[in-house]
Amino acid sequence: MNGRENVTAPITLTIAGFDPSGGAGIIADLKTLAAFGCRPTAAITSLTFQNARGIQGARHQTAETVREQVMAIVAASPIAAVKTGMLPTPEIVREVARMFREMELPAPVVDPVLRSTSGYELMESEAIEVLLKDLMPLARVITPNIPEAETLTGLRIESEAGMRAAANSCARWAPAPC
Repeated sequence: MNGRENVTAPITLTIAGFDPSGGAGIIADLKTLAAFGCRPTAAITSLTFQNARGIQGARHQTAETVREQVMAIVAASPIAAVKTGMLPTPEIVREVARMFREMELPAPVVDPVLRSTSGYELMESEAIEVLLKDLMPLARVITPNIPEAETLTGLRIESEAGMRAAANSCARWAPAPC
């Protein structure tokens, strides 16, 4: 863009964890949103310590710091779309759901990031319950991978029919097809 920001691009917000290796999380979301012509903004929920071989740990933000990040963005810009990613604690999930109910934010794309591909738990088990009860009913769409869909629905997915059953099960949370 020759050093100039595209101010007419739709402003998007991702609320997710920071993966310093760039393979997932905020960095991947920002690159994807920019590639689609959006002007991405972000609120970080957790700082992970990882590389291409795996995650060594994470430090989570508080619900208040996540809210303050979002409030600063929303105060300056109308948000056209929102995506959530890693929401590690029940307090963060509750606060994110509260913001969607209280603010004029569009219904989110909820990517329920539960664990890394190397098996590191990225979401506390209590947070999963809050996700199901408080945030998923507000979603525009829900985008779990197969292991996440199995955890969220309690169904085993081994075929296309299993995928359809899990998708139909998700309809109880999201008003739009998942």
